Amino acid sequence: ADFGPAEPPALDSCAQHVAHLAAMPGVRPLPRSASTATWVAIACTAGLLQPTAGSYLVRCRGAGAEEAHAGAGGSSSGVAGSSPGVLGAQCRILAVRHYTDNSALSGCASEALELATAGYAAFQLLRGVSQGGAVRCLLMSCLPSQVATGESPNGNAGAPPAAGAATFVGAGHAATFADRDNGIGSGYWETFAARALCPDGDPLLIAELVPAAAADEFVRVFGPQRMRSDQALRSLHSECGEEQRVRATVCFPGLGGGGSCDEWSKYAMPRCRVFVGSPYNATSMEFLTAQCANLGQLFCPAGAPVALQAALKAGSRAAGLWAAMIEGLLPGLVAARRAITASFADARTAEDYSSAADRFAREWHEQEAVRLGCDAATWHKTANVALPSVNREERRYVSVPLALSPTCCRSGVGRLRVVMLRNPFVRIASYFLGDWRKAKPGVAAEVSFEWFVEEALSTQPNRSILDPRDLRHVTPILEAPPAPEWVFFRLEDAAGSVRRVEEALCAPPLWRCGPLPAFPSASSGSAQGRRVGGPYVRALSVGWPAQLLRRVEERYVFDLAAEAAVTGQPAFRPPALLEK
Repeated sequence: ADFGPAEPPALDSCAQHVAHLAAMPGVRPLPRSASTATWVAIACTAGLLQPTAGSYLVRCRGAGAEEAHAGAGGSSSGVAGSSPGVLGAQCRILAVRHYTDNSALSGCASEALELATAGYAAFQLLRGVSQGGAVRCLLMSCLPSQVATGESPNGNAGAPPAAGAATFVGAGHAATFADRDNGIGSGYWETFAARALCPDGDPLLIAELVPAAAADEFVRVFGPQRMRSDQALRSLHSECGEEQRVRATVCFPGLGGGGSCDEWSKYAMPRCRVFVGSPYNATSMEFLTAQCANLGQLFCPAGAPVALQAALKAGSRAAGLWAAMIEGLLPGLVAARRAITASFADARTAEDYSSAADRFAREWHEQEAVRLGCDAATWHKTANVALPSVNREERRYVSVPLALSPTCCRSGVGRLRVVMLRNPFVRIASYFLGDWRKAKPGVAAEVSFEWFVEEALSTQPNRSILDPRDLRHVTPILEAPPAPEWVFFRLEDAAGSVRRVEEALCAPPLWRCGPLPAFPSASSGSAQGRRVGGPYVRALSVGWPAQLLRRVEERYVFDLAAEAAVTGQPAFRPPALLEK
């Protein structure tokens, strides 16, 4: 608490605070010691409790719509302070904020609890007045009138504060609540405060918007599990731009050296999506789309020392779901899917769907955007991305909160690097026959497979055929020889690859023994093709001239060498077309 220098009258103000708190059950102030400054700091900082929103904030009775202004003159017929039990208090205005209508209550309450360190939290919302589409919020820190005036507390913490005009005390001025309304015009104020100020108020349940202290916020976002016993949180930040995320710097002092820290992230934008069609299979790769691979990062389950490196069109979607399984997110994703699907189930008209979509975006994602520091303009630009959409496979997906998305990391410090490996011939043919032709049907009608591969291998490909996104789907998985401790997950043998990862985790230096979840099943189309023609059916469905085979072998030399090392035999190579 900041009362100025550690001398009267600041000391008296602090003493009054502590005396009032001492009347509450279970609160015992520290004895006054010879070190006055120390006593002030400890007693006032530790003693002034910040009640949590759900338990202690209330909606003050008599401070709602029934107290609307009588007319345009702004006179109030009984706004907060004039009714018994409603803010008969001395209040300091801390700030004035503007929120969207959807986030005003939660945002203002969260910020009031954060700012009111020298008294009880209170805030007021101006309703019924449009100020550029925003709701005005008045943030305050208050003391009951008997404490503010220096009167001895009566020892009964539940007694209503004395009625009378509550007062704002600001820098160099004092004003009544009525003065606050000058120039507002029509509208009414709603008052919310700690229960000590409004003991007869109605309980208020709100969503938290202001992040908690770093350690608590980390647990809320990344979960309570720890990857190592020496895990330490160095910093925690939120970002709101083209990418919206919570970013943590996590260190492991026991690893030693300068590379003992890593950056962990949970992303709200680009969004993690869950399939909401029917029927669905929560263990199929089609159930979830996650973004770590798209962002050039690793899938790093928060509590497991494994980092999955997945290239696009090389198991990236299945790796994302597998990482979510290892991280323990799957039950939450299934529950979220049920709740989201139910909210849209009765939408039979365009109007119904629009209403359900607006409510979904507001309840599931807008408050998350506010917590990340996004302003209203940024939220409106990105809100449509939260709504149910159809992706390139024409399957309906909807976004989920960032805490349910798999954790991404930069370098995988302290983890076993697991590289998702797919034969390059199969990978190139699969992208050509599937996603690329669906996305560019006009171009695909004129471009042969041979031409497509030539452009994929070119140093300057034709952008009308292969744009940067396309190239990420056919770029080699390995651009250099891999580190000897890396483990390769061969997608053509998922069950055997899971066993290899389990064995590597159980070996020193990790000693993490135990079974891993089964690897997600392939999409329905891919699974059917493999049953008919085996894992290489896509590569065998197109023609490969001999010179094209050689060029692929040159470009993907490290991918093919890794496959040969895992299987103990030469990597798969489709047969060459006979020369005419």
